Amino acid sequence: MALQHLIAHRIYKSAPTTPCEVRLRQNEIRRDGKSEELCRELKNTYIRKGGKAYGAFSDDSGSAPLSAWLKEWLEERITFLSLAQKITTHLQLHIDKSDTPLDNTLLIFYERIEAGDGLYIVLLDHSSGQYFDGEMELCDSRYLDTQSIHLAAKIKTAEFLSGANHSYLSILKWRGEKELSDAFAEAMGFSNKVDTGADTSEFLDLVTHYTATLPEDVAKETRRTAVEFCLQQDKVGLPVQMDELAEHISVPEQPHFAHFARTTQPEIKTEWIPDKAQLKNYVRISGRDEQMSMSFASACLGDTVVYDTNSDSLIIKNIPASLKAKLMEHLKKS
Repeated sequence: MALQHLIAHRIYKSAPTTPCEVRLRQNEIRRDGKSEELCRELKNTYIRKGGKAYGAFSDDSGSAPLSAWLKEWLEERITFLSLAQKITTHLQLHIDKSDTPLDNTLLIFYERIEAGDGLYIVLLDHSSGQYFDGEMELCDSRYLDTQSIHLAAKIKTAEFLSGANHSYLSILKWRGEKELSDAFAEAMGFSNKVDTGADTSEFLDLVTHYTATLPEDVAKETRRTAVEFCLQQDKVGLPVQMDELAEHISVPEQPHFAHFARTTQPEIKTEWIPDKAQLKNYVRISGRDEQMSMSFASACLGDTVVYDTNSDSLIIKNIPASLKAKLMEHLKKS
């Protein structure tokens, strides 16, 4: 069973001026089909969520003690139950500084899989619904909302212990609640943010350089393959490995991409976390204002889409059939 440990504690703050309180569970939740499914759903939701920040624990262990507690647990000097309680009460202190009311379940679980062990810390909301009971009476229900988590963190424990990189800690912030998000990040001890956008941009520049002398059709296909590979890694929550990527995009009779990278940009990372927005912008050009929204593959530019810089206008040829039909319909009406 991949799931090794699971526990839940309640954390609530009824009003901005009232103190934050917790209700601690005194034993771990039994691992079975239901608990495995719950954690699987939460993990998949976390992976799919965009906008995560990546980094490491702060070096200031006094204000960010989670790293010390985690190491104690991994070295079996404290129990998982003790670790979870420490995390919860520490988060309580930070939420107390916030004016945001909440009533959530703090779910903490640890899984061990081939791709790497991970400790997840998720502040989980409840949703309300209705159902008909056996007597066909309408009843209210309250259930865990596993599809829209707002605050969560993941620690890759093996990488944390080895110190192999500085992106073993990822964190999901709540854009709508900055004060609460900041309190959560501080409680986790998050620091040393990795600039995934800059890393991805550097990689895409390298791909552009690699394909610059290739025939146009080969260059387009190579760039598309590179982006698709990175997006697939992002989809499953894994970093991009240079050597693995190179096997997918290296062009015959051209230098191997990994060798090309090492010789032209020896300082480039051999592993990085892809930034989805950067990748999509590389293969698509898009923009919008209050009256217009437009998006097209970057490969169309100069072919079916021509930009005239003098008149600041676009000429579009071979427009999509569905758009043409709507244009003709609109012209008939007018």
